[in-house]
Amino acid sequence: ELSGSVDLGTCAGLEELTLNGNASSKMLIEGLGDANLTKLQVWRLRRDQVLSISKLKHLKNLSLTFGQFEDLSFLNNSTCIEGLHLEHVPKLRNIDAVRCLPVLEVLAIHNAKRIDHDYSCLSDARSLNAISFFDCADIETITVCKDIEGLEFLSIMGDTRILDGDIAVLRSMPKLAYALLPQKKNYNMSVECLPKSEAVDMRVERRLQELIG
Repeated sequence: ELSGSVDLGTCAGLEELTLNGNASSKMLIEGLGDANLTKLQVWRLRRDQVLSISKLKHLKNLSLTFGQFEDLSFLNNSTCIEGLHLEHVPKLRNIDAVRCLPVLEVLAIHNAKRIDHDYSCLSDARSLNAISFFDCADIETITVCKDIEGLEFLSIMGDTRILDGDIAVLRSMPKLAYALLPQKKNYNMSVECLPKSEAVDMRVERRLQELIG
């Protein structure tokens, strides 16, 4: 476990790193802007540590678990992120910053009950091809995904509901090959009629394991 002041800029060959942000030593990470990290996993990221992530110019995969932050504004300048995994983030309310991630392909958010219901920022995340929500705040309408032309995989599980009940719109998305939703009383069609490509499911599952593991 790292402790004290760590200058990652001196570790030129370091590409992947896992940190516990709640270490008793109150770890401070310095020189992140000079590091070549492409993958970062942080457990218990504190609010006073989020700006350090914005310095990582080469970061492609980011996983944050048990984080204490309310929004993702610290990612506004993270133009290389392709995979973003957020889990057990009870204070997260705003995910608008995903529209500032021009090459984001995979977005997985689990256990985030306070996110704003409209999720409208997804309509601007045009590079997405896989979305996974589990036990998140209810979604006002899934039509926000219609403009994501390359979306192939959509999973909305747990207690997350689509409030307007219109899931038939998913059938009008030509590239959507896998959609996993539990049946809810207000939905306007059976979830059994949604596409279920096992090949796409397996490919996305491998990508998520790569992002998290």
